[in-house]
Amino acid sequence: MSKRRILSEKEIEYYTNLSDSEWSDISVGESNDCIPGSESDESISNNTADELEHNDDDEHDDGAVQNNNIMTGLTDIQNDPLNVGFNQNPGLKFDDIAIEKLVTLFFSEDFLNFLVDQTNLYASQEINKQRPLRKVSRLSTWTDTNVPEMKVFLGLLLKMGPCNLPTIQHYWNTSEFYNFPFWRSFMSRNRFQLILRLLHFADNTVETNYRLY
Repeated sequence: MSKRRILSEKEIEYYTNLSDSEWSDISVGESNDCIPGSESDESISNNTADELEHNDDDEHDDGAVQNNNIMTGLTDIQNDPLNVGFNQNPGLKFDDIAIEKLVTLFFSEDFLNFLVDQTNLYASQEINKQRPLRKVSRLSTWTDTNVPEMKVFLGLLLKMGPCNLPTIQHYWNTSEFYNFPFWRSFMSRNRFQLILRLLHFADNTVETNYRLY
C-alpha cells in the first residue's frame, strides 16, 4: 500500500483541468509518472532537505556578516571620547529658603500652636506617669517647646526627605561618610529625638470613639 502524500501545485493544477472522460480513464492505483512535472516522494524529500540546508547556510552567513558589522562599528573609533571636566563642589545642596518658611508652606499657625500645646501636654503626662525619673532618662531634660522650635523641628524632618539616611542618628553623625553639619547646626540630636518621642496631636485623657485619636 502506497503512502499518502500532499499533492504539489502542478499536480493540483493538472487534476483540476481534467475533463470527465479523462477522469474515467484514471485508475485508482495509477502511477504518478503520467502527471507532467510530478516527482516521487523521495525526490521531493531530498529537494526539501536541500532547501532547508541551503536556507540555514544563508542565515548563518547573514548572521556572521551582521556581527562583523556590529564589531566594526564598535571598534572603528576615529577620535577619543569627549572628556567632560567636573569643576563643581561635591556635597549635599539645599535651597536658600529657610526651614521655618518651608514649614509655613504646609502648616498654618493655628495648627502649629495646637501641635505645641498637645506635645507639651503629652510630655507632662508622661513625666508624671514615670515619676520618679531616673537621672539617665531624657525626660528629665524636657522643657516645653514653642512654635519657633516646632517649626525648626518640622523643617528638619522635611529636609530629611531628599536626603535619605539609614537612621535618624546618621544625620548627626560626624564620621567622614555621614558628616552633614546642616542638622546639628539647628538642633541637637537628643533634643530632636525627644521632641519626636513626645510629638502628639490629641489629648489621650479625653474619651472618644473617633479613630484618629
